[in-house]
Amino acid sequence: MAFVSGVGGTIVTGKEDIALVRLMALENAMRFEAKTGMQMTRGRSAYSIIKQEFGFKGNKQKVADQMTAYYNEKKEERLNKPVDPKIVEKLHPKNFSEMSGKFAAIVAYILGVTWTGVEFDAIMVTSDGMVLGQFKDDVGMNEFIGAYSDLKRNWDTLLKAAGLTSLEHDEATERFNKRIAGKPQD
Repeated sequence: MAFVSGVGGTIVTGKEDIALVRLMALENAMRFEAKTGMQMTRGRSAYSIIKQEFGFKGNKQKVADQMTAYYNEKKEERLNKPVDPKIVEKLHPKNFSEMSGKFAAIVAYILGVTWTGVEFDAIMVTSDGMVLGQFKDDVGMNEFIGAYSDLKRNWDTLLKAAGLTSLEHDEATERFNKRIAGKPQD
């Protein structure tokens, strides 16, 4: 999501992101109502709003479950949108003569593009902070990439060197966080 942070607060920008944040707020309020029986506001309940707007049926728990599934679906749709072509161009390996083939394949995987003959189908972080990759048409996470901290540092350095705008940087960081499964908690 596109967040602009500054002195005094954070603003969500863009029509799609604002709509997604509203869904997140409704989903959170509905789960709260289903769990506690209390409303988060004095006005209409989330239960009432969601049933009217989305046509979900059932008791509070069933509506909460439907809303959670709907929110997760919309969030996935939003996060799986193709990355901005300007970001792809700025992070392309041709702009970085020292970028290794493996790191180029990692960057391509994160951005959802193909640049080299080597393609990753999945990249994950183990419980001890190591990063493993699965090559396309391979079975299992057979490629040792290295420590998560090193991958994150290299990614951040690449973003800085590429001269991304703050919105492009946010989108690229969001892609990294979504595509690198199981990242350690900071």
